[in-house]
Amino acid sequence: MGELQTETGPFISRVFAILLSLSGGIALLLIIKAGYQIMTSQGKPETLQQGRDQLIAAIVGLLFLIFSFVLLQTIGVDILKLPGIKGK
Repeated sequence: MGELQTETGPFISRVFAILLSLSGGIALLLIIKAGYQIMTSQGKPETLQQGRDQLIAAIVGLLFLIFSFVLLQTIGVDILKLPGIKGK
């Protein structure tokens, strides 16, 4: 992982990358958990519906993460041209 930068731009970029990775990992685990719940529902409608609801919520949360990252990149890099934050 290395040393954490103390300059504002690289520090924010690194913290944002760590938080995005953690959030994506949690969303992936929730998707796996929901899939497991759907597979083991044994035809019970209430358990199957709970699994579907969890799966939909996890996918929507992951989409929110992706779109928030794109929005922050667009605002920070393209519009405000913040120093120290690298674009693609």
